[in-house]
Amino acid sequence: MRMKYSFLLLVIFIMASIAFADTDVLKNSLDASSVPAVAFSSKRGGNFDIYTMRVDGSDLRKLTQSKDDDIKPQWSPDGTRIMYLSKSRNATAIVVMNKDGSGGKKIVADCVEEYLPAWSPDSSKILFVAKSRAKKGIFVINADGSQLIRLSNVGAEGTCPSWSPDGSRILYLERCQDDMYIYSIKPDGTDRQRITKEKGRYQGAVWSPDGTKIAYISPQSKLTGNFNRIYVINSDGSNLIEIAEGSKRVEDIEYPDQICWSPDGMRMAFSKVVYIDAIASETGRPRFIYEYGVNMADAVGNDHSQLLVKTGAERVNPVWSPDGTKLAVLSQSKLWVYDLKSGMDQEFRINVALPLSPIRWAPNGDRLIVAGKNSSFQKSGLYLISLNGDVSVLSSANDYDPVWAPN
Repeated sequence: MRMKYSFLLLVIFIMASIAFADTDVLKNSLDASSVPAVAFSSKRGGNFDIYTMRVDGSDLRKLTQSKDDDIKPQWSPDGTRIMYLSKSRNATAIVVMNKDGSGGKKIVADCVEEYLPAWSPDSSKILFVAKSRAKKGIFVINADGSQLIRLSNVGAEGTCPSWSPDGSRILYLERCQDDMYIYSIKPDGTDRQRITKEKGRYQGAVWSPDGTKIAYISPQSKLTGNFNRIYVINSDGSNLIEIAEGSKRVEDIEYPDQICWSPDGMRMAFSKVVYIDAIASETGRPRFIYEYGVNMADAVGNDHSQLLVKTGAERVNPVWSPDGTKLAVLSQSKLWVYDLKSGMDQEFRINVALPLSPIRWAPNGDRLIVAGKNSSFQKSGLYLISLNGDVSVLSSANDYDPVWAPN
């Protein structure tokens, strides 16, 4: 009887130990999954491949291994897949794979890298630009590679496509000979609408966060000179409002001012030329020197903008925090953060002398990540920056293109 009792106690002890072990495994798994992850490209293996890693430096995974350069990863909005570009000598393909690297499939043989492909908000489709008959065109394709649809007209040049926030429409620029307009169309290629009524040199067309308005830039001539002007128009093409003045145009070149809506749609931040100096060149013709800055304006049309920070000879695009309360600018080894609630701004000197990617907010807004080189200009690495200016090196092995995994 005593032996049976001892045996029973031993069985209970073993089962309890297994239960506690399973609990520890589950706890560790939950702890690991609570640490945010990033995808990035890296040349640490000789050519570029796609990797993922958690921002505490753990769980480094190499997802691709090919003879081509795999770059520019983008998570699907639902976080289950990663799209990236695979560059060979003659083509830039679009590839989609599962987030663990399995199931990779080339869905587009060649695209125009200048305009990065974009996931639809529901993760089912991909929007991209490709050349057809020597002209750029707008296309959409299912994420599994089926049902390719051309959206821009054959014979016209289509560029700068973007999804509406709900994925129901696509915005793009189209040029036919010397005529350019902004268009909106459904992803199935139907219900094409011309948003702008007059032909012009449009650029930077972007949806408002709620999809009801569109902001864009158009050069205009006035008595005070030639300027880029920022406009907002309803998504059906009605109620055009002039918002603010962009770069002054003193040369017949592109001035790629960029517009960035605040998440609540009440404001927009934009980069522009804020100062121009001219010096005589060896030929006697003036050579212009530009100083850039980041401005902010209300989206209601009071034609007034506020200069927030000058970025010198470098054009830098501002980035809103996910909750829209802060605006970040990284330029010349300095991180500048403007707090809209307090109206205060902070400037931090950080050891990223040469940023090599856009700066990106974490999904919860508690930090930022950027790829770049430090003051020694050695291998590119990934840098995490806290909101008090502390910088930690996540990696330094020829790493580029970091993007946060969705929450």
